[in-house]
Amino acid sequence: MSGPPSSRRSRRMLIAASGASVLFWYIPGAFVVTYPIRLFVTLVHEAAHGVAAVLSGGVVHRITIAPSGSGLTEAIGGMPLMIYPAGYIGAAAAGAGLLLLTRRIRGRPTLVIMAALTLAITLLWVRNLFGLGVGFGLAFVIAALVRWLPKEAADFAASFLAVQLCLNAILDVRGLLWLTTATEVPNDAVFMARTFGLTPWFWAIVWSGITLVILIGAMRAYWRPARS
Repeated sequence: MSGPPSSRRSRRMLIAASGASVLFWYIPGAFVVTYPIRLFVTLVHEAAHGVAAVLSGGVVHRITIAPSGSGLTEAIGGMPLMIYPAGYIGAAAAGAGLLLLTRRIRGRPTLVIMAALTLAITLLWVRNLFGLGVGFGLAFVIAALVRWLPKEAADFAASFLAVQLCLNAILDVRGLLWLTTATEVPNDAVFMARTFGLTPWFWAIVWSGITLVILIGAMRAYWRPARS
């Protein structure tokens, strides 16, 4: 790899975090690790719905997180055009932003931001008992990573979580596309189609394309040599 040492290090970190993210899908027993990450992704997904509701003039009533890994955001008012796609696109954007932040300010500060935002979301909007346990537990674990992990390991942990957000956002949209074509389960794409027309699978494909563009853009930006 060409480029200054900081750029080479960032690229190695991206490759390691991405490889580990994919590898965890195939390791037997990795559910122990991937389940909390699944809950983290769900919390970010639902928070993105909430942020979109607030930014478009609405009020978030509550967020609930279920043991299955699903979630629900209940909001009053706001713009459906922003709220419905925000969960998928917002999770991908959050992952991309955290990934670039990890490169800029390193892992520990990024993990501090993750823990603080997780705690804030939980206190502001999460209202069911399981969801509260998830939010507080995740905030505690991420904060513990800051305290106990050495510098290099903290950089990897922050990159790994950011990549997981991006990849799971894409996988979630892929699952949404299956739901819209093979089942009649209510979901964001169905609500979007009912409100604005066209078909649920059309909106699922559009959101999938946007999340993929976000991921590719973040990876390219992360891969670029650092400016001297």
